Amino acid sequence: MRAAVKEVVLAIQQALCAEYGVDRIQDIPAGVLPKLSEEGETEQVLRFIAARCPLDGLDEYCNTGLITASYEGHVEIVRLLIQQPNIDLNKKDDWNDSPLEGARKKNHTEIVQLLTDAGAQ
Repeated sequence: MRAAVKEVVLAIQQALCAEYGVDRIQDIPAGVLPKLSEEGETEQVLRFIAARCPLDGLDEYCNTGLITASYEGHVEIVRLLIQQPNIDLNKKDDWNDSPLEGARKKNHTEIVQLLTDAGAQ
């Protein structure tokens, strides 16, 4: 079973590398995940998670995928990201907003609840 999982992960990694024209998943530009999260591209974000891509990449405003998904109201992306190990629930962007603060500003109550339940401060 582990071998099958490793094969699937490798296949997704190879597809993402080909899509972004890089040799390693670590070389995918840092702003890609925040952009996908901003646009609500749940399937693409799920591919990043399945491929074990770094989830802490920053865009030009120091937004992570979690910050942009929270601000834009993309509940499913937030739900996926907060379940990942080492995700920073309290990372702040250039405007000093965390995912929780962004969700509060936009009145995304379900996301506020998800982040609070996950331990965001």
